[in-house]
This record gives sequence, structure tokens and C-alpha cells, in this order.
Amino acid sequence: MQNFFKNVSWLYRLHRWVSFLCAVFFLLLCVTGLPLLFKEEISSLNSVESVPMRPMEYDALWDTVSKGQEQLSREYPGKIVKAISADAEKGQLFFRVENPGEMAGHARMKMGGEQLAFSPNSDSLFSHSQAAVKYPAVKDFMHWMHVLHLRLGFGQGGMAFLGIFCALSAFSVFTGLFLYWPMMKKISFGTIRDFSRSIFLADTHKFIGMIAGVWAFLLCVSGTMIVVFSLGYGAYLHGIDVKGSQQFAKIPMTQQRSFGEAMSWLKEQYPDRNLLSVEYPQKGRAYYAFYLTPDKAAMEDFMGQKVLLSASVQSEVFYTQLLPNYLLIAAVFLDMHIHNHPTLLLKILWACYLVLTLGTIISGVWVYFEKRRKHPVWTSSAVKVSVPIKVCTSNSWKWPGLIMLCSFLGMVAPLSLNPLGIIVGETALALPLIACLRLLKR
Repeated sequence: MQNFFKNVSWLYRLHRWVSFLCAVFFLLLCVTGLPLLFKEEISSLNSVESVPMRPMEYDALWDTVSKGQEQLSREYPGKIVKAISADAEKGQLFFRVENPGEMAGHARMKMGGEQLAFSPNSDSLFSHSQAAVKYPAVKDFMHWMHVLHLRLGFGQGGMAFLGIFCALSAFSVFTGLFLYWPMMKKISFGTIRDFSRSIFLADTHKFIGMIAGVWAFLLCVSGTMIVVFSLGYGAYLHGIDVKGSQQFAKIPMTQQRSFGEAMSWLKEQYPDRNLLSVEYPQKGRAYYAFYLTPDKAAMEDFMGQKVLLSASVQSEVFYTQLLPNYLLIAAVFLDMHIHNHPTLLLKILWACYLVLTLGTIISGVWVYFEKRRKHPVWTSSAVKVSVPIKVCTSNSWKWPGLIMLCSFLGMVAPLSLNPLGIIVGETALALPLIACLRLLKR
């Protein structure tokens, strides 16, 4: 093991070239992710009218469907409802609608198509995608940040491409964390030497990399798992549609089951589940499609077990499959990436870590070019040398280990969905940043 730690030049070269390969894409993800962190706040400030949002139970929300449909018929006559989705956190129903004869594009639950949002708390119905804004340029900017961050503007192929580079970035961060000890084992944590520009940049790169490393690693891994989830969940839904259509093809359609009858059947069959979304029968698809999630407080409002029910009154045939275990695991990582920073303080802390990650990427690339230039000793008086912490070289992982533990806890604790978990997450993410500031002041 000692020989392995001593001879890490091969790992350093691998780390350097993998990092250099994915630097541009990692940089792009950080830059686009920064404004997306505050998407809700920016959207709220840019909205002309603020629609009151108050959480509602799923059952209570679905009880208002008929009220929403009546209002939709009055305000948008001629629109045909294709699907309805519920957002219990916002207390809103989303009606996906089309004009008669219109070709349907790809859509699922609250995503895609023309969506009309109904808020039972205020009896308001409005276009979710065409809401009036103060500055259209801001809305367009946020849209393109989302498109670039998710798929580089190239659809599923772009998403898969970014997933590969997220995995490479995770490997780059992991090897960088691993290399810290053999490269800095005789130097106290927080030391930034200034006797040459390349050494100064290298020490800065290692220092801020250790502060943000675990956070960035988990973000890269979760980004990769988002791609796995997206592709895997799409395959799961397609497989159910294909097999379900085969079962329903031989069932005669003498009379179509109403929406109310379909909902009654669902409550009897799945009394312990929440309904996320329902798709109406349509040409070539003679069944209702329900998306169900366990009846508990959970973040997975983007994923549901799909249940197909024959649209024929004469038939009780239905078809479903349980969600594969790998999708349930991928959904946890998706929550870690998207849904575990609900408070403004957590978003600000995430922004700080994003800035540190940007600094790590830029300083790493700079170090590479500085070393190629073989710069002479740098004696700039503008550089301030940080005073090293007095720790034993045999215990050089003490401070980095504590920082990594805090970062891990800060990413995981908010997933608990309770106020205590959020407070623990905020505290855990704040401590390494405070330590970073204290070290830089010394």
C-alpha cells in the first residue's frame, strides 16, 4: 500500500488528462447551474401576476377536477383535455390541452404540450407556459440555461453525451481527492506557497478542491444518474404502453368509461397511493394511464408507477409493472441534485460551492498551462501566504476528512424532508465555507 501511495504519477497523469478533457463541459454545467439554482425566485420576480400557492392533499386536489374543467370550458372553449396532473406542493392542477385536429407532441405529466394551471385556492386558471412576464429576455435566458444544462440543446443525444462527461467529471474529482494526501502529506492543510506561480496556483487548486470536492463529486454522480433515470424511465413507460396495448386490442369498445368511473376504480384498487397524473384515452390508445406514487411525503412527484385501465365499461382489465429497483435508486440521486435545496440559504450555500468548483476547474487548467511554460520563480509582493494550521503530518487527513464529512452530510440531510434535516444540511454546508474563510485570513 505504501508503494502504491508513493508511485501515483500514473494516477496524476490520468487525473490531469481526464480533467482537461471534461473541463469545458464541467465549466458549462456550473455556469448554467448557477442561475437555475434561483429559478423559482427569478420566475417569481419576473412574473406580472403572482398566483397564490398553498399546499393541498392529493385527494383534496383531485376533488376539484370538475370545478377546473368547468372553468376551462368557459375560458378556453374548444380545447380538448388530454391529461391532468397534480402538484400537491403548489396546490395546483395542470390540464394538458390541445386544439381539435392538432398533432400531439411528446409530453408526460406536467412536462410538454400546452398546460393550463388551475389553482383551487384562488379559482384561477392560467397558461402555465405563456404566463405574462415583465422581461421576456429573462424568461428566454432561463429557458436556454435549462436546455443547455440538461441536454446541450441536442435532445436525448445531448443528454446522454452530458451524462458521459458527468461520469468523467466525477472520476476527475474523485482522483483529485485521492491524490491530495500523497501530494500534500508533508504540508499542513491550508498552506498556499508562493515561491512560483505554478506552485501558488497548484496549492490554491488543491485547497479549494478539497473544500468543494465531495459536494462536486456527489453532484457529478447525481447528474450521471439523472441521465440513467431519464433513459430508463422512458424505456419503462414505453414497455408498459406496448404490452398494455396488446392486451387491450381485443377488448370491444361499446361504451367508454367516464373519468369519474375510472377514478372510482383507481381508489378501490389502489387506496394507499397518490395519483400524480392521468392521461385520457385517445385514438389508437383505448385506455386510461395513471401515474401512482406511495401515499407518503416524498419528493418523487416526477416519477410514478404506470397503471393502464381499459377504457371500455364492459372490461375491468388493467396492466401495470412495478418500477425497477435501479430507477428507485436513480430517483434518490435525482432528488439530491434537484430537490434537496428548498430554502434560500441552502441555495446560496450551493451557489458558493458552485463558485468554488468553478475556481477549481479554472485553476486546474491554469496550472496545466503554467507548468508547460516552465515559469521562473514568482516574487510578486501582492501574494499573501496563508499561515499553515499546526497539525501532525501523520494526521494530515484530519481537516480534509472533517470537511468531506460535512459536505456529504450537507447533501444527504435535506433529503429527509423535515425542518431538522434542512437545518443540519445548512449547518454542515456552511462549516467548510467558514473554515475556508478563516484559513484565507490567517
